[in-house]
Amino acid sequence: MRGKKGTIKCNHDGTPIPERLKVCPKCGRMQCHIALYWNSKLLTFFKDTQGRLFSFITAFEQLLAMNRDIIEGKFNPTDWQPAKVKERLLSVMLTHWLEQKKAEILSGEFSYGTYHSYRSAVDTHIIPKLGHMDIREIRFSDLEEFKDKLPRDIKLKTKRNILNALHAALRWMWRKGMITQMPPFPVIKGNDAEQRIALSLEEQYEALAKIPEEHRHLYEFEFETGIRPGELSALKIKDIDMEAQTVCVRRTFTMCRLRESDKEGHRKTIPLSDRAFEIAQKCSSGRFPDDWLFVHPKTGKHHTVKCLWLYWKEYTKLPCTHYEGTRHSFCTQIAEFGDKRAAQDLMRHADSRSTDRYIHNRTEYLRDVLKKRGEVVELKRQKKG
Repeated sequence: MRGKKGTIKCNHDGTPIPERLKVCPKCGRMQCHIALYWNSKLLTFFKDTQGRLFSFITAFEQLLAMNRDIIEGKFNPTDWQPAKVKERLLSVMLTHWLEQKKAEILSGEFSYGTYHSYRSAVDTHIIPKLGHMDIREIRFSDLEEFKDKLPRDIKLKTKRNILNALHAALRWMWRKGMITQMPPFPVIKGNDAEQRIALSLEEQYEALAKIPEEHRHLYEFEFETGIRPGELSALKIKDIDMEAQTVCVRRTFTMCRLRESDKEGHRKTIPLSDRAFEIAQKCSSGRFPDDWLFVHPKTGKHHTVKCLWLYWKEYTKLPCTHYEGTRHSFCTQIAEFGDKRAAQDLMRHADSRSTDRYIHNRTEYLRDVLKKRGEVVELKRQKKG
C-alpha cells in the first residue's frame, strides 16, 4: 500500500509491498514495517501496539487507524509505540487507580469496604475480560459485551456493583485526562433482591429474650438507636455525653478495620432514649473514657461485627438478618409514627431516598391502617344514614 499518509515496506530491503500481494515482490518475505511522513518527519513503526512484529494485515490495519487519527487531528506518534500502549492498558491503569484509593483509606477519605468491593470486581471480573484493552479504545459495545458475559449465577446487585467499579475507574481516568471522553455505560435492568423484613418493637424484644443475657444490652442499644453494627462495636465511653444524653458517632469498623468517622465520612451526634442512656450509664460505670463502651465478657475487647451477626442468627432463629432486625426495624418504626424526616435524621442519612430503602411497611401495621380507614368510612356512612 502506498499513499500520502503512509507506506508498508519490507523489513529486508525497504521495498513497498502492494496490497494485492501482501508479501515483498522482490524477496517474498512477509515481515514488514510502516513508514509514515508526519509533520515533515519520517516515522517508522516495526511493531504493533502489543509489541509484536507486523504482518502485512496487522500493519495495514494499524496504518488505517493512524490515518483516522490524522484526519481527526488527534494523531500522536508516541501513542502508537508499544511501551506507551502498555502504560494505557486497562489492567495497568486499574492498578494505579486502586493504589490511589488505598492511599485515600489511610487519609480517612475513602471506605475500606468500598475499596474491598472495587478490588474484588477488578481482580475477579474486569481485568480477566477487559484488562488487555487500551483505555482509549474502550467503547460501549465492549462494555455491553462485558456485561452480557458476566456469570449468570451472580445477583443483579453484584453485577451493578461490578459495573459501578468500572465506571468509577474510567471516570477517574477521564478526570485525569487519560481518556478524552467517557463511553456510555450499559444498564442492568430488573431486581432480584430478596424482600427486606422489619420487626415490630414487640417482635424485637421477643428475639432479645432468646439471646444470652451477657449480650442483650448491645442489641437493645441497637433497637433504641438504629446505630450500625460497625459503629456500635467502635463506641467508646467518651462518645457518650452524660449531661446532654446524646452519643457522638465518630468511628466505625469496616472489614475489621477501624475508621475514624462513620460510614458517610462524618461525625454526628444523636439523642439517646431513656433506655439507651440507661444502658450507656451502666456499661460506662467505673471505667475510663477511652475504654470501649461494650466489651465482650470473654475476650475483654470490643465485639466484632461478625460476632454480633452470628449471635443474632444462632439465638433468634429469625428469617431476618441482624441488620434488618435492628437498623431497618428502627427506621420503619420511626416512620410508622408518621415522621419520615425524624427517621432520616436519626438514621443520619444525607438523602431521603436512602431512608426510603430502610422503610418496610409491616403487614400488621398495614392491617391496622386499613382497620382505622374502615372505622372512618363506617362512621361517615352512619352520619349519612
